[in-house]
Amino acid sequence: MTQEYLTKEQQVQKKIKLIATITAVLIVVALAGFGVVKLAQKSPTAGGPSPTLDQINDTDHVLGNRDAKIVLIEYSDFQCPACRAYSAQVEKLHQDFPTDLVIVYRHYPLSQHKNAIPAAQASEAGGVQGKFWAMAKLIFDDQPTWSGMSTPIPKFVEYAGQLGLNLPAFESDLYSASLASKINNDKTSGDQVSLTGTPSFYLNGQKIGNPSTYQQFYDLVKNAVK
Repeated sequence: MTQEYLTKEQQVQKKIKLIATITAVLIVVALAGFGVVKLAQKSPTAGGPSPTLDQINDTDHVLGNRDAKIVLIEYSDFQCPACRAYSAQVEKLHQDFPTDLVIVYRHYPLSQHKNAIPAAQASEAGGVQGKFWAMAKLIFDDQPTWSGMSTPIPKFVEYAGQLGLNLPAFESDLYSASLASKINNDKTSGDQVSLTGTPSFYLNGQKIGNPSTYQQFYDLVKNAVK
């Protein structure tokens, strides 16, 4: 009787251990799966460039050949002094690599720059009439003038006049919800890759440090062309 009772007890204990083991394994598998999901959510671009940083969107403003081998995407703020300084270098890159390089401008207005969004809206309003890059150049070139204004809109309208734009249409587009949405979408795409400042450059999907000289910038592009 004693031997039979012990055998049953051992069998019960064995079943309990087996159930506990299976339960533990299921918990580990579930947690591991959850961790993989969270990792994928946290770092969707691990192992390669972000789709938003090596592809041109239909709404992007581009300078150069859309089918070029090299894609340079810039996140910029019109009220940012450093962005103004780099705008001349970006324009020269276009001149030096007219067929191999396509340049994409994306808005990333910083919260401390109160006139950055109106400036971005003005550039987009110019873009509606096919003058985005011309308007962007005027805005950057005259940044010291409008940057400190309480209301820079009249100055932007003045630029539109210099470019021969339809002024009533331009002024209407300055307050367009669809253009504001485009600017916000650009900003959101920068937030998704944890942008920390402007200008920020991505060469074929990979973030590059801001070159200290134009020659460094030129060499980076030249090496990417090879």
